[in-house]
Amino acid sequence: MKFIKMVLALTIFFSIASTAPVLASNFLDVPVNHFAVEAIRWVSSPANGSYMVGDASNNFNPSRVPDSFETAIALAMAAGFKYSPASITPADQAMFDLAYERHGAALESMASIHPSWRRIANREIAFLMELDIITQNDLMNFISVAPNGTETVALLSKEAAATFVLRLANQTNFPETQSFTFTDNAAISAMYRQYAYLAYQLGIVTTYDGHFSPARHVTRAELAQMFYTLRISAPSSPGFANANPPTPLSTPTPTPTPEPESPFTRTFHGTLDSVLPNAIQITTENGTSTYEFAANPVIMLNNERINPTDLEVGMLAAVGLNANEQIISMLAREPFDAPNNVPQNNENAENNENDENIENNENNEEITPVPTPMPTPPPLPDVSELPPVDFPVATPIPTFPDLPTTAIPPIAVIPPNNAVLFRAEGVILGTTTTAAGPTITIRTSRVRILTGEVVSEDNTYLVTQHTTIMRGNENVPLSDLRLNEIITFDYSAPNILHALRLPERTRTIQGMLIARYFVEQRPVLVIEDFNGNTHELPVATETTVGGATTFVRNGSTAARWFDLRIGDSIVAQVEFDRLASITAQGLNSETTGFLEEIHITQQLDTITIRQANGTLARLALPPEVYDIYSLRLGMELHVSMESREIYNLDVLDPTAQIVTEVGFIGTIQSLRHGHTMVVTIPATGTTPASRRTIRVDGNTINTATDSTLIFTDLRTQMRLYIVMLADTNTAQFITILP
Repeated sequence: MKFIKMVLALTIFFSIASTAPVLASNFLDVPVNHFAVEAIRWVSSPANGSYMVGDASNNFNPSRVPDSFETAIALAMAAGFKYSPASITPADQAMFDLAYERHGAALESMASIHPSWRRIANREIAFLMELDIITQNDLMNFISVAPNGTETVALLSKEAAATFVLRLANQTNFPETQSFTFTDNAAISAMYRQYAYLAYQLGIVTTYDGHFSPARHVTRAELAQMFYTLRISAPSSPGFANANPPTPLSTPTPTPTPEPESPFTRTFHGTLDSVLPNAIQITTENGTSTYEFAANPVIMLNNERINPTDLEVGMLAAVGLNANEQIISMLAREPFDAPNNVPQNNENAENNENDENIENNENNEEITPVPTPMPTPPPLPDVSELPPVDFPVATPIPTFPDLPTTAIPPIAVIPPNNAVLFRAEGVILGTTTTAAGPTITIRTSRVRILTGEVVSEDNTYLVTQHTTIMRGNENVPLSDLRLNEIITFDYSAPNILHALRLPERTRTIQGMLIARYFVEQRPVLVIEDFNGNTHELPVATETTVGGATTFVRNGSTAARWFDLRIGDSIVAQVEFDRLASITAQGLNSETTGFLEEIHITQQLDTITIRQANGTLARLALPPEVYDIYSLRLGMELHVSMESREIYNLDVLDPTAQIVTEVGFIGTIQSLRHGHTMVVTIPATGTTPASRRTIRVDGNTINTATDSTLIFTDLRTQMRLYIVMLADTNTAQFITILP
């Protein structure tokens, strides 16, 4: 069935004869003195793939202008797309199927929007899209729509032909500066302009009186000449997979470049049965085996690199092993299901296709309609196509000024209800207004299935009157966009924007100030929110875009950042990455207690005091308030503080020292003037076990869960943590331990 459809496709687009292809020298309409006779001979030669051939009447039709779909099929055949089942290897089939799996839905969506779209070339176009020879922006030029809504298939333009042929040969070494300019430079499409200059410099195209004439239609003979000229000037280009280099007298035959040695010693396919910490168990046609992962293996799933722990049981996988039988590369995929959201060819589309076939059937032979088969599970790809190396990092995006305000005029483009939606993340590069309406240029990055290479693409999307733009939970105008914002968006072919979600412009952080310090002479405030997350927020200055941070503390609008105190209750407003405002609330208080801990750090010094009620208070001690190095553990202190930052400290008893004991209650006595208990202190190291009588004078008794108890709650054999003054047997604080 696929073979019959292939024959029909080539009949429609190339008018291939039922006999073997005829060499250019035998074409009736190509005289020997034709300017492209050698090029036509080369592109029609079976040795080079015969990707441009003649018709049944032995005519090449050199003056006819090919349309977009005919050009796409020729490009695909030149790039290595195959039709004959005998010549398609399993790796080829996997590559074709994966390309269609990735791009087929977008092409089917184009077909559902444009009745004149030719689905019969979708697999070839998907293959070209995976090789970056054709992009989604190019698809928008495949169909021409007249003002009255009439559609026609677009004919091949000069700027598009030059671009496609250069991409086919991977010729993208654009000069940094141009030593010349075309007279009609402004008429060249922005996405094709660099290719136009390069094509002219390589001699692929010519000009007339300095005019490039980008919209001029290119004939089949001129397209063949472009293939031929570029193949001579760049014989080692990776494109033209089926072609042998032409051998004119002036050009020597290039020496073939040896293929790099494969990093794999063995590859196979199978289904994951078990995922272990550093290995997998996989079932193949030869049985079930377990393989360990090598260091830094390359594992791909849904076009993204993942960790081994992200694999799941039941996934299909292609595996590459090194000499140690360790996994160095893997391409994983969920079990195949026919996508529900891909529109299938409807009856009308099939009838149109069959009508087209009948029109091209010169003998009026009866042709049985060929239904479009449902997708079948594609074979797994050859894992050797995944390089066992880390992926390159995408080029950083430059900084641009804020976008100008652009009103959205009402336009007539309405996305169809059955359009297939795609979701992506990207970075806004700019906006503009066209005749069709406002557009947004977005840069996205993806991983190519076939090579694992990270590719960045800049695409322009049309904003319609039905496009929703939201920041948080609010609808915002197009003018609210900012350059370099990272966004999430939904779109359908051909690059129609349905929804765009922007990051919150302003967010609120509520919590407590826990630190402040300088970074490169710029103050930084550290806030701990109610969820325990910390936020380091640099204070904005007058030179910061958006202005300086404003401060309010305890109602005073004249506050500055250094008026804030550790422990202040904070409400911070952050606009993108700029700290817009701080509202702080602090309380003055005093406390007395014994010094239990001293913390000295580069950014903030703190002390911990055991207060009279037995609770611990950790307080910030600025160096200008008291010399922390003169303090000693056990000192009794009286401190005055704002929030949790001390502004005055008095040492009440510099000689007082505290000691702690951990032991078990032996006996308990309640006396007339207080309570006593005998505590057994276990042996530690060289210190033998001992017994000690401790006086309890109504001090607070806590449990490990901070619930308060009284003396009568004590029981024998309870394990206690006791804080006492040195040289006394009076407990200051008691905690019941688990």
